[in-house]
Amino acid sequence: MRLNNSLQGSILLARHNLTELRNLELDVNNFTTIPNSLSSCSELEVLKINLNHLDGPFPTAICQLKFLQHLDISENNIGGILPACFSPPHMRYAKLSKNRLQGPLPHAFFNWTRLQILDLSHNQLTGPIPKWFDNLSILRILLLNKNHFEGEILSQFCNLSELSLIDLSNNSLSGSIPPCLGNITFTPLLGNLGLPRSGVVLRAQDIMVEELIESVTKSITLVYRGNTISAIDLSCNNFAGHIPPKIGKLFHLKSLNLSHNSLSGTISITFANLTAQRT
Repeated sequence: MRLNNSLQGSILLARHNLTELRNLELDVNNFTTIPNSLSSCSELEVLKINLNHLDGPFPTAICQLKFLQHLDISENNIGGILPACFSPPHMRYAKLSKNRLQGPLPHAFFNWTRLQILDLSHNQLTGPIPKWFDNLSILRILLLNKNHFEGEILSQFCNLSELSLIDLSNNSLSGSIPPCLGNITFTPLLGNLGLPRSGVVLRAQDIMVEELIESVTKSITLVYRGNTISAIDLSCNNFAGHIPPKIGKLFHLKSLNLSHNSLSGTISITFANLTAQRT
């Protein structure tokens, strides 16, 4: 079910005839609220309500969608703290960017072991990046930029061996850049990102990765296509110390941005290995 119009008001869902609905796309409208009756769509796997006018706290009705795999509620006015109940076990793609979310990341995210893309950018999230992030072992894309995260990047973060792109820019992170980031290959994202039971293939091209993966480097906006995503952006933070030589061995990287920090020392000769070209 897809509605891309100028509809407005509340989303009205009839309890008696949507129990088998698996794909609901209401993006690019003027809806303002998500009803509690959304929880009756118990088989829902894809929910897109981005680019609306949703207001208030995170809709707890979404917590009841146990089969949800693809969620996009970006570019709304949803505020407050993410509830602990938000922990769908099958989630693969979550885009909550450009809202007004606040507070630390809930421990419930620990259970998102199938997650491959997480976009929480352009919010007001605070606190450190949690230790449990390494439980997201197949995460490919992580966007936490333009929030208020602080503290150091912990070594557990380096266990995200499947990463293709990480953007932590425009936060208040500090400490040194972990040398173990050089152990992640950052190979370009290729192929299928999952197959929900409804038959909707979550490939890069199907989930608007071009909109998702947008990075501003030196006032130049870079938009990565599905098969060229491979980047690290740690700019506009408070990182100090030297740049680990291991970073220079990430020859798959298409983009590396460490600007606007307090880094010092020399640049290792290993950085001559960064020869990949952005296409």
